[in-house]
Order: sequence, then C-alpha cells, then structure tokens
Amino acid sequence: MKQSFLCAFAVVSIIQGAPPKLTADEHILDALKLPVTTPQAFVYPSATLIHDLNKLGACTKSYNAERLPAIQNRPPLFKQYPALQQTLPYISLGNFPTPVQKLTKLGTKIEFNSLYIKRDDLSGYCDATHSKKNNSPWPAGLPWYGGNKVRKLEFELAKAKAHGAQSIMTFGVVGSSSVLATAIYAHSLGMPCIAMTKPQYNSPIVREKLLMHLINGTELHYHPNNPWRDVGTINNWWEHKQLQGNFPYLIPTGVTTPLGTVGFVNAAFELKDQIQKKEMPAPDVIYIATNSMGSMAGLLLGLRAAGMKTGVIGVPVEPYDFNAFKKEMLQLIIQTNQLLHASDKRFPLFNWTTQDIQLNSNFAGQSYALPTPAGSHAVALLKETEKIQLDNTYTGKAFAAMLDDIKKGVWKNKNVLFWNTYCGLDFGKQLNKADYRKLPHCFHRYFNEKGKSK
Repeated sequence: MKQSFLCAFAVVSIIQGAPPKLTADEHILDALKLPVTTPQAFVYPSATLIHDLNKLGACTKSYNAERLPAIQNRPPLFKQYPALQQTLPYISLGNFPTPVQKLTKLGTKIEFNSLYIKRDDLSGYCDATHSKKNNSPWPAGLPWYGGNKVRKLEFELAKAKAHGAQSIMTFGVVGSSSVLATAIYAHSLGMPCIAMTKPQYNSPIVREKLLMHLINGTELHYHPNNPWRDVGTINNWWEHKQLQGNFPYLIPTGVTTPLGTVGFVNAAFELKDQIQKKEMPAPDVIYIATNSMGSMAGLLLGLRAAGMKTGVIGVPVEPYDFNAFKKEMLQLIIQTNQLLHASDKRFPLFNWTTQDIQLNSNFAGQSYALPTPAGSHAVALLKETEKIQLDNTYTGKAFAAMLDDIKKGVWKNKNVLFWNTYCGLDFGKQLNKADYRKLPHCFHRYFNEKGKSK
C-alpha cells in the first residue's frame, strides 16, 4: 500500500517538484494544478477531476473514429440527424429497441387501464453466442446485464475506444448498476474495468452484483467516503500506468456526461418510432427514477427534439436540496443540447429553465438504497401482477410515486408510461457457483452481515 501511494505522489513530484502532505485530497489536487472546487453534490468524483485526469492520461491519444466498428443498425437519432453519425462516437451494445408493454393485470387491479412500461430491463442480450462473439469473460449461458446505463455506454465507451483507451475506471457505490454495466460492456470491448466503490446499505442485490463483478474480472476497490475515493482515484490512475503501461479512461458516476446523456435523447426517438408503429399510444407523462440525472435529462431533451408533448416526472431516490438538483440537471440538459447542435447544426437549440424539470420528491425516503414502505409495496405489486422485478433503491420508489398520483386521479383518462431503468433478470443459478471469498477481503462483510432488503 505504501508503494502504491508513492506511485500516486510521483505524479505530484513530476508536476510540482515535491509531494504534498497526505492530509486531504485538496492538497493533491492543488499539486496537480487542478482547480480545487466544492465537489458536485450529485456526481462524484467531481467532473473537474475526471476531465483533467483524462486529459493528462487516456485522452492524450488523438481521437480516431477508425478504431470503432462500422455501424450496422443506425440508432433512431442518427436516422433523424444523419450528420451525428459522422461526428459522435457510437458502438452498438444493447438489444434495442426495448419493448413497451401494457400493464393489463396491474391496470385491472388498480382500475387504471392506460398504464404502460418501457422495459429497459431487457436491454441486454440473452443469446449464448454473444459473449463468445465479443471475446468477453461474461459466461455464455448468462444473460447480459441490461438496464438504462447500456444506452449511455453506447456513446461513452465508444469515445474511450476511439481515443485508444485500454482500460476503464468508473465510480459508484458497491451495488451500483452503473459500475456493473460499465465493467461488463467495457470488458467486452477489450477494456478491463477498475471500479472505485464506496459503501452502501447491504441487500441481496448488492451481493449479487459483487458476484457478477467477480465472474466478470472487474478490479474492485473500496473507499470509506468521497474524499478518500478521490485520493484512491489519483493513486490507482497513476499506479495503473506504472504497472500496465497505460492510464485508464475515467467514466463518472452514472455515466453522466453530455455524451452519455445522448443515449437517452436517442431513447426518446426510439419511443417515438414505437408510437408511430402503434405499439402504444403517445404517453401524456413518463415516470422515471433519477439520481445521477442523465436518463431524465436525455429524455427531456429528446422528447422536445422529437416534437412530442409528453411530460416527464423524475422521482429522486434520496434527500437532496431539490432546487440545487434542478439547477444541476438544467446544466446537463443545456450542455447536451449544445453538444448535439455543435455536432449537427440541424439539431435545434432550445431555451431551458428549471421550470421544465418536474420532480416528485415525496418518495425519496431517508437515504440512498434504504427501502421505503411505499417502494417495497410497489415492487411486490408489480412482481405479483406482471412478473416484472423492480428494486428498492430506484425503480420501486419511482413506481410508488406514479401509483400514488394515479390513485389521486391526477392522470384520469390519460396514458401513463413507466420507464423501467432496472435490470431485474434472475442471475441466481449461474451465480451460485461463485465464491465471494475470492473477492477482496473488504467486500466479505456484505456476505457475512446479510441485509434483507431487495
């Protein structure tokens, strides 16, 4: 460990001439000549840290689109704005379009017959040949992990690949869906993943994801809090260069970048295509869980660009200063809009304010990943009626908010769509053979002190 830290501070010595004290991450940032700012409240580590480490490391190689495979099936956004295909990096990773399904049995039970679900839980491939075709460590008999992050990774991992990155570093809590999806799909593209994690409430889902990391070969690191993870990020970033000969490419929490958010702009155009094919009527409103903001931000921009009048209600999953949350999301929407306009001048620039962002914050609960009674009830109800699995961290809370509004008559005679961002496929049988004791020892406590929340 001591040698590892010295590797990190070698960066400091190169840039400034003498290593700083080890008292706080701000000293390291100062030595690296990076701006020392208050960390963003919702996306951590700070965008500044990630941007500057990428600039110093993985992105020193020039962008070369020839490193990317040819696009076989153009995404709907590229069909509408063809110039984007020439200017934005993209690799097809997911099984799209994901189905829309009418929740008939649930609708009967709650006496609401115009309720639909967008099933991003099915965004991963389920055929046994996919792992072999991609030369991935992911077992051939195991379905590919899906969920909403696959849409973002189609753009963000393509950028990493175009820059010649040989490995990926990403961030999240121990049971993060974003970290797991990034690790699986990065590895399938020949870029092994380093996961910089921090604690969260224990649950069967957390243990399942740790075992999935084990079989995927993810390099897992554990940090007690955000400041220590910043220190660990710089440490491992530098150490990887010394041991592997290359700097990892950094992808932030939730794959929340303007480029990653384009994945959900594309999702809005995908939904428009399904409506035109009469797979469902145009929804009056979409409910979606939101935390790192990218999915909701992309939908808002995409729906407006697609000329749809559908509203979006985001359901935060932990307590925030929600005014600050809206301001943060507003900046992400504006930056994504500017990126798309710069990439294709035909893509319009819209005027945005925080009034365009609707949140239902009544179901966030007391903390991240801590179940709520309403959320747990919503998870059980959808499982009982439609055999679709939600989770207590994100989608259960969002589904509970939607059910409450329906019960109050807010959407009487309207079409409501729930966007399922969680991959609830059953991986249990294949994971039973995995031995958690092969994980780094710091993760063993999640198996020795088993939480009960789903």
